[in-house]
Amino acid sequence: MAPEGTKIVWFDDLASTVQALLRPGGRCAMTAFAEKSVSDANPGKHLENKLLVTTAFYGPIVRPGDFELRQ
Repeated sequence: MAPEGTKIVWFDDLASTVQALLRPGGRCAMTAFAEKSVSDANPGKHLENKLLVTTAFYGPIVRPGDFELRQ
């Protein structure tokens, strides 16, 4: 999907990804949750979603025996 000549770099942690995003001309792929958190913390950067790759659904994980918690 990336245009010819695009340099793709993988980061090992979210902090490095965020720093790359906040640089002038920075672009990155991250979860919508992370993007919203970064955007809320940096309103002056005017971050926006450009491309939805996929939607991830999250839910809590509980032990099968935790009946009260599951209710």
